[in-house]
Amino acid sequence: MAWIAIAVVLALAGIIFLSKFSKMQEKTREQVLEDLAKSLESKCEVAAEAQNSYRINFVFEGKNFIYEDFERASFREKIYKGFLKCRLKQDFIMNFSEKQKDGIIRTSTFTRATLDKASNNANEREILRIPKSFSAFNIYSNNVALANRIMEDKKSLKVLLNFKGVDNRGMSYMPLRFLDNFLVLEFDSSPNKHPNIKTLYRDVHSIEQQLVQLVKLIEVVERV
Repeated sequence: MAWIAIAVVLALAGIIFLSKFSKMQEKTREQVLEDLAKSLESKCEVAAEAQNSYRINFVFEGKNFIYEDFERASFREKIYKGFLKCRLKQDFIMNFSEKQKDGIIRTSTFTRATLDKASNNANEREILRIPKSFSAFNIYSNNVALANRIMEDKKSLKVLLNFKGVDNRGMSYMPLRFLDNFLVLEFDSSPNKHPNIKTLYRDVHSIEQQLVQLVKLIEVVERV
């Protein structure tokens, strides 16, 4: 029986050692973002407009991108969100918001400039043709003709479908939008949303998957 007790003690000691070793190996958020910047052949800089937040400017396949990593306070813990952005050559807005469902109203936040652009395009006659795969969304655009071309192009539509998701409450969401002259992809920290910032922290090289998709979409936008 003595050897069983010794084996149990050794097993527990091993578990404790591995747990401590794992914590020692765990990188800080700042170290992870430094690794991300290196993988993008760039540098990580402090985002002065927000506390404990960072920004990485870099070039991917000839396109100028920005990755922003923001810290936001909540009641229980700090929340982190990432935004992968690329400036567009033209003034274009396309925003997705979930339609009203079961008495719940889902709204989108627009800037003052966005609202002004909406009023300037109120007389546009062309109707936005929304595919059935996006019937759960209200889609707004300041350039309906361009939005229709994006929806009708097989390559860009496939990119949009890749990013469309449903959360654990059964609500549709779209982390991608065109806003204020930028194409923006949001990295959320919620477990069931993608792209997920925690996944990015675990594997900084995974951002290349999103970059490849965004370049495909940008090429369609700039071509039309």
